Amino acid sequence: MYGEMKSVKGLARHLDIHHHTVRKHLLDRGVEIEQPRQMSEDELALATHLYIDKQLTAAQIGPKLGFTASTIVKALNRTGVKMRQQVAR
Repeated sequence: MYGEMKSVKGLARHLDIHHHTVRKHLLDRGVEIEQPRQMSEDELALATHLYIDKQLTAAQIGPKLGFTASTIVKALNRTGVKMRQQVAR
């Protein structure tokens, strides 16, 4: 299943177990685990521009750059971007 998903966390969610457990079992079986793609400086600059200047949400920015919304939020937080308050759904 990991060969199809290429995501330890995705596989863990699918199996309803912790991602550390999935990772351990894969490593114990000699499976090479792909590292998540890191956001480049250009992508971070674009995410910042879209968030601040264009007022897009992290959920809107994520698919444009190929990352999850939580990855966008974490990256913006690391660079000191002041986050807007979340709107209740």
